[in-house]
Amino acid sequence: MKIKGILLASAAGVASMPGAQAADLPVKSYPAAAPVAVSWAGLYIGAHAGGASTREFIWDDSYHRASFVGGGQIGYNFQAGNFVYGVEVDGSWISGKRNFTDGSFTYGTHFSWLATARVRAGIALGNWHIYATGGAAFTQIKATDTDCCGPVQIHFKKNVVGWVFGGGVEHMLTRNWIVGAEVLMVDFGSNTLTTSSPLGGIKSLRVSNSAVIGRAKLNYKF
Repeated sequence: MKIKGILLASAAGVASMPGAQAADLPVKSYPAAAPVAVSWAGLYIGAHAGGASTREFIWDDSYHRASFVGGGQIGYNFQAGNFVYGVEVDGSWISGKRNFTDGSFTYGTHFSWLATARVRAGIALGNWHIYATGGAAFTQIKATDTDCCGPVQIHFKKNVVGWVFGGGVEHMLTRNWIVGAEVLMVDFGSNTLTTSSPLGGIKSLRVSNSAVIGRAKLNYKF
């Protein structure tokens, strides 16, 4: 019986060893997968639409006009950490024109089209991007006037360069699609427009043109 008890005790001890050793072994842990960082870097192309409040000055009259703005843009972003910077160029069509009549005199001035070339710099907050922007603006200014020539209407036009600055916010819907809103101020200062008069000689006209533009944007990032 004594020998049988020893054998039973030994068997019980051997049977308990694997469980004890398994309990003492460290549990192997795997590191959690790091979240994929949102990248704003790369080439993008898109379209925009919105409104413009233009301030136009001709002779001694200054007035404001509301217009529709629509067009497209293309740009490229670089990213260093949360800092995003890049360049963008765009072209826009601005609707309508407004001429004023005073007796037999008719006059007015407006943008024929608008383009800008800008740098952008901002901060990325995950799927959001807040930025400031500025650069050069280009347009063709058109004007109509009879003040200088009696009943004969004179048409003027001139391509001019000005400046633009503003800012905006963007949201990345997916890896490729980005929506945003932007406000720009454009100013072309004071310009002298000249043209040949049907009555003979060269006629000149002094105008000033500026605009505040608000627009929504949709971009596809490659």
